[in-house]
Amino acid sequence: MAAGDLKSARERFEQSLEIDQRLAKANPSSAAAQRDLMVSYAKLGQLTGEKDWWRKALEIAERLNRDGHLPPRDAWMVDDFRHKAGSGKEGGQTPQ
Repeated sequence: MAAGDLKSARERFEQSLEIDQRLAKANPSSAAAQRDLMVSYAKLGQLTGEKDWWRKALEIAERLNRDGHLPPRDAWMVDDFRHKAGSGKEGGQTPQ
C-alpha cells in the first residue's frame, strides 16, 4: 500500500483476512486471533475507505474491550473505529 500498488495491497490484505478469519473461527476464545482479524478488517477499511470494514473492526474492538481482552495500548482503536465506521458513537456519545 505504501508503494502505491493498491491492487496488490488489496490482494495481500484479502489473503491475510482469509487466514485470520479461519484462525479466529478455530480459536474463538483467543484474544490474539480476534485482534488479528480486527486488524485485517481495519487494513481493508484503510485501503478501500469502505465503512463496512470499519464496522467489522469496531464490532471486534468493542467486544474485546467489553470482555476485558483489548490491550490498553489498543484502547484508542474503539473511538477511532467508531469515527471511521460513521457510527455516531465516538467518545460514547451520540451527536445531537
